[in-house]
Amino acid sequence: MSQSGWQLSSDAPRAYEQYIVAALFDDWARELIAAADLRHGERVLDVACGTGIVARHALKAVGPRGTVEAFDVNEGVLVVARSIPANAGVRFHAGDAASAPVSDRSFDVVLCQQGLQYFPDRPAALREMRRALIPGGRVAISLWRPIDRQPYFDVLCRAVETHASPETAALQRAAFTLGEPPAIRELLTSAGFSLIRITLAVRLMRAPALLDFLPGYFSATPMAPAIAALDSSAREAMIREIEAALRVYVDDSGLAVPVECNVVTAQNA
Repeated sequence: MSQSGWQLSSDAPRAYEQYIVAALFDDWARELIAAADLRHGERVLDVACGTGIVARHALKAVGPRGTVEAFDVNEGVLVVARSIPANAGVRFHAGDAASAPVSDRSFDVVLCQQGLQYFPDRPAALREMRRALIPGGRVAISLWRPIDRQPYFDVLCRAVETHASPETAALQRAAFTLGEPPAIRELLTSAGFSLIRITLAVRLMRAPALLDFLPGYFSATPMAPAIAALDSSAREAMIREIEAALRVYVDDSGLAVPVECNVVTAQNA
């Protein structure tokens, strides 16, 4: 399958849940659920679900009369998703966003957290989301703002380019390739959505001591093999460079750095 350029292997999905979900995606999942205005009894589809953080919050929001299905192209993250007790009740599938494994008009709401930018065929993925929705159904999508608005990721990518390679850093930079509202609006309009609303949201990414957090973060990303291949002195120099550049964003609890996101809602016309 060719859904995503963000592919995890080996133990990375468990590290993803431990480090990236805890530091970033739990809070942003709550933001997306609030924007979607989920209601009791609704049927929800989570596209590019990862280890299930959006799906598990959606399940709470729709209550026992609602249903949540979720799919991802990466089998490894689905194994982890199915193993998490809080995800019990979510129906997980393997599938590609350009050919969603769901029936027509079978959901009230479609959610997608930080997935659309990775899809090789974004228009096809949006058409599939619309196909899955009932008439008048809603979509809620989150997309990072450009990387120059993201201190943590900007510093991290610059250091990776210096100590590893531009190609390695590009795996992270891909997350920020759909950050401008006009491009987002055009994609949704072309796919047939209406009542498009784009909201700028800012939250703090919080993590413990950076020297402890960064190795775990890298292990949870597709950059992991290249970072692991560095000799220990180069890897330590890179991590210390990142830590020094982000010291201004550290308080008594650890890292507290702002992250910006476009939260997008629209309706199936």
